[in-house]
This record gives sequence, C-alpha cells and structure tokens, in this order.
Amino acid sequence: MRALLVTLALLAAPSVAFAHTGSVFKTAVNFFPMLVVFIPILLSRFIKIIYNIISWIKHK
Repeated sequence: MRALLVTLALLAAPSVAFAHTGSVFKTAVNFFPMLVVFIPILLSRFIKIIYNIISWIKHK
C-alpha cells in the first residue's frame, strides 16, 4: 500500500510543477512514463481481487 501511495505522489508532482506554466503537453509527456509503471500495479491488484472472488465462488 505504501508503494501505491508513493506512486500516486509521483503522479501528482508533475501536474503541480507545470500548473503555473500552463503547459498541458509537458504534463502529459511526464505522465506517460509513470502511467507505464502505474497501470501494471493496478492491473495486478485487480487480477488478484478477481482471482479471490472466483476462488471464493468455487469453494462456496
């Protein structure tokens, strides 16, 4: 959970830094590499939840 919070903080940092310049393109370019890291983290957690639900249904 701590790693997820750190990742969220890293995602928020560029938007705060570039909010004053008004450069949406710079913010989007900075978000792309972090999203490449962030999406698998969320996907793995989602798959784990789905697996737990399926195993719970099978053993019910």
